Amino acid sequence: MTINDTPLGTEEGKFLLDGLDVYSVPAKGDNHPLTVYGIDGSEPKPDDTILLMLHGRTWSSVPVYHLMGGPQHEKEGYESRSLMELFQDNNVKPYTMDFRGFGGTPRDSEGVVKPNRCVEDVESVLTWIMARHETTPERSNLSLMGWSQGALVAQLAGQKSHPLFSKLILYGSIYDPTIRYPRQPLFTSNKDADAKVEIENTWTGPCKTLQ
Repeated sequence: MTINDTPLGTEEGKFLLDGLDVYSVPAKGDNHPLTVYGIDGSEPKPDDTILLMLHGRTWSSVPVYHLMGGPQHEKEGYESRSLMELFQDNNVKPYTMDFRGFGGTPRDSEGVVKPNRCVEDVESVLTWIMARHETTPERSNLSLMGWSQGALVAQLAGQKSHPLFSKLILYGSIYDPTIRYPRQPLFTSNKDADAKVEIENTWTGPCKTLQ
């Protein structure tokens, strides 16, 4: 599978990719093709300031970070809204990617998006970027930015014991620390109404306070 198996692989979809460099990065674990976008295919350097951006729940990265960008749109009189171009003009090497089933990345066999799988895919792309630019997280020039659901994925990636980036930017995250998700009531999962449920508690004695 490639980007050609997605809506962005059609002639109409390719119009949105104007001005972007398109790469395919195999995901660790199952080699699923992840579509990654860059801009300005100049020779990558170890001292580049690099940024990987993650999209939200309902969008591909292309309309989020490269809206109306590229020379073809400019030629037809459209005003660019491309954040990719803005970063490039300010000496930041931007990359972005599509999660599985979004934009230019085909769905996998499961057909669903799992947070931990997204984190692993982000790490696959970060590893590819580091190899391309011959850099490491310790050089402090590789940053990760997430928007909306992408911010939650970026946060999960940042909570790993050894994150593959040096700076983290969370924009409009869907994570709300004030929400508490209640556990399912204990007995409702048993479909047999006549089933008897016995619960045994083990007495461990009074708690002791450590001084």
